[in-house]
Amino acid sequence: MIGWAHFKAGHTEDGRHTLERALAIADRNRDARYHLGQVYERLAVEAEEEGDAEAVTEWLDQAEDSYIAGFGAGRGENPNQTALEALYERRNGGREGIEEYLATLDERDRIRRRDRILESRVEAAGTYEPFQLARLDGEVVDSADLEGKIAVLHFWGTWCGPCIVEMPEYQKFDERYRDDAEVAVLSISNDRANDIIDEYLAKNDFDFTVLVDEGYVERAGVNAWPTTWFVDREGYVQFVEIGTALKLDEEFSWRVEAIREDTTSP
Repeated sequence: MIGWAHFKAGHTEDGRHTLERALAIADRNRDARYHLGQVYERLAVEAEEEGDAEAVTEWLDQAEDSYIAGFGAGRGENPNQTALEALYERRNGGREGIEEYLATLDERDRIRRRDRILESRVEAAGTYEPFQLARLDGEVVDSADLEGKIAVLHFWGTWCGPCIVEMPEYQKFDERYRDDAEVAVLSISNDRANDIIDEYLAKNDFDFTVLVDEGYVERAGVNAWPTTWFVDREGYVQFVEIGTALKLDEEFSWRVEAIREDTTSP
């Protein structure tokens, strides 16, 4: 907000530096991506007024990259697509070919997201707090039994709005690995009563495995929801996702397969 205020007040460079700093903290913020793209376009206009054609191209390229980065970063109406279309018309003198151009953005965004995710591996991987937690049917799951498997531990609750938004994608992810003997996908619910969880699952036709928290999140130091750990076969947490995953099934599977590839490579 501060960066956008700088920009609207005519302090373009202050706006740029503030927004770039903001994105260093939250690089998937679609509004910040849009605002930064607008700043880059303003800088392109200023470069054009100065007769610097090379700088014009560079700033417009950066604007395009910022809009593309925000293209898949959020649900609902996204200002980055509108900005991309306007920028395309500006650079190409019209809308001819725009449908083909827009069709490439999903793949470009997919490549960007995958690269970001694989680069986010925990630098100094450590083990996690062991547990013995009951499933909703009463059967106890011991974390010691996960040794030798790739484990995905997903912390959530029905009271958590962002958790609920991504649950259909989580169901798809669970189904993807349900019959994979090398992968264990477990969710740990922070709800206060089992009947709340049962009712939610039945209402939405979800059947993924749910473990009951029983104070484990406090012992394990989990303080944000949703949080997901991706654990290798030796019990080391290799990836951590905090917050909502926009394309959970795809993005979670990238982490699982990266761990699998590491542990099966000669």
